[in-house]
Amino acid sequence: MAERVDWISVVLVILSLPVRIVLALLRLPADLRRVEAARRGVVTCSSGHVTTLMRMARCPVCAAVKPTNVLLCPVCKTSFAAVTCSECGETVFI
Repeated sequence: MAERVDWISVVLVILSLPVRIVLALLRLPADLRRVEAARRGVVTCSSGHVTTLMRMARCPVCAAVKPTNVLLCPVCKTSFAAVTCSECGETVFI
């Protein structure tokens, strides 16, 4: 038996594509900043302290402790947009 095509859903998906493309382009600079910070392996807070991103860290979502990049949990795949400076405690948004 052939599946019935829901034409309204098809039309809505096609109409939503330009919106999805615009949203992806607006998110692109922030994503590129995160990729560059992860590639460098360090971030600097406004006080000038350098914080390394590759270290032993506990994921606040799944509580896994792994030596990894603190921007992405390797267990639950949660990504983070901020880290805490290891010297002064300031939140550094990436």
